[in-house]
Amino acid sequence: MVSIANMNRCRFAFVSLLVSLAATLSTSAEAKHLMPQSDQAAEAEIENRIASNWSMVPGLDGADKVRAKVRIKVGQSGKIIGEPKITMIGGPAATRTAIAASIYRAILRSVPFKDLPMNKNDAWREVVIDFKADDFGH
Repeated sequence: MVSIANMNRCRFAFVSLLVSLAATLSTSAEAKHLMPQSDQAAEAEIENRIASNWSMVPGLDGADKVRAKVRIKVGQSGKIIGEPKITMIGGPAATRTAIAASIYRAILRSVPFKDLPMNKNDAWREVVIDFKADDFGH
């Protein structure tokens, strides 16, 4: 027979597990806030390098409404492992396609990523960057 005290302990453990899981699955902005500063600096360096190599195609309809989430895996050599994953939202489909292609080219121009703290590579092996088309490439 299960006592009420045991059921309450189980509920508490379940709620604690859910809270832990929710914290683990936090957004990239929250995750960046929790990262050590050296890891944030490494991720910022990667983001800045990609942004500086991004040539925005001028005159795209609705470009200011487009948002991109870029996921890349960076190896210890500073090269990308596998293919970058670019998820686009907002704006017209043709504009999303053109911006995704320009981000992809910027990523390829940016590698290898050098002078990153390779001893801490596991902390930022997968980098997630949020781009807004109207912020970069000007």
